[in-house]
Amino acid sequence: MLLGKNSYFAMRVLITGGLGFIGGRLAVHLSKRGFEIFLGSRSIQNAPAWLPTANMRKIDWHDQTKLSKLCEKIDVIVHSAGMNSKDCENDPLEAKQFNGLATERLISSAINSKVQSFVYLSTAHVYKSPLIGFIDEHTPPTNNHPYATSHLLGESALLTAISKGEIAGIVLRLSNTYGAPTTLNSSSWLLVVNDLCRQAITTKEMCLNTNGSQERDFIAMSDVTRVIETYLANFSEREFPKIVNIGSGKSWTVYEMALLIQERCEELFGFIPNLSRQISTATLDDERLIFNTAHPAAFKTRIRNETSFEIDSLLKYCYESYQAESH
Repeated sequence: MLLGKNSYFAMRVLITGGLGFIGGRLAVHLSKRGFEIFLGSRSIQNAPAWLPTANMRKIDWHDQTKLSKLCEKIDVIVHSAGMNSKDCENDPLEAKQFNGLATERLISSAINSKVQSFVYLSTAHVYKSPLIGFIDEHTPPTNNHPYATSHLLGESALLTAISKGEIAGIVLRLSNTYGAPTTLNSSSWLLVVNDLCRQAITTKEMCLNTNGSQERDFIAMSDVTRVIETYLANFSEREFPKIVNIGSGKSWTVYEMALLIQERCEELFGFIPNLSRQISTATLDDERLIFNTAHPAAFKTRIRNETSFEIDSLLKYCYESYQAESH
């Protein structure tokens, strides 16, 4: 329920993976907007310094009874917990257990506890590998990587529950996110833009492992958090598609993104980090990407593509964090 221009009343949001990159940024954003935030974590700990008002809840992914207890008196669950691509590749069975079956148990517990809605944060990489060509929600998922297939298991569990009318919900397939994390030890440094920014600040160099010609749809975390807020504020009043691709709608090559980071470093700090990349005969036409959505009306107004602002915030975060760490 909307209480005022910038505040939501009586909406209790549980964010799994709440201490991670997406979960942390989302928690801070929603808290500022007036939502009551519950952060789910495998271990019991105090609320983090970056959100001292958060309510902490321990998650036992293997115990259905405890999962149901976790969901009690929660209005909406945003499920951002999950194994990253590298860990899924190293342990495909655990990827299936966690990204897929644990998600299914959580959805079942949410239904039993009468949670109103469930937001599943999935990935654009369910579609194909490499992620090239024209892609929208009608594109059949064909990627056989454990990261993709395990996320599809989680998606399927939610879509089945929605189709049965057991719970409201939405699957958001995110493109390549970037932005400043809430904590230095975040897994966000595995993301290409975050990694390049950290390299630029800590070494004054950026090294690409390819020639950088591959295209990606990069979306700022500030856009992702606004999209999720829009859903939370409106799901009880209007119908949303069951699956929505969330991207910027603009493809960049990795090399172009690195050039932008160089430009912003010069503007902010007065130096241009050296940029090296691998020599390759690949051309841009070989790897074109158009990451689109068949449902532009759902969230289009919430995606602002403030790329330079988000890059600046990330670079400043790296500068402040690593400068402090070195002293």
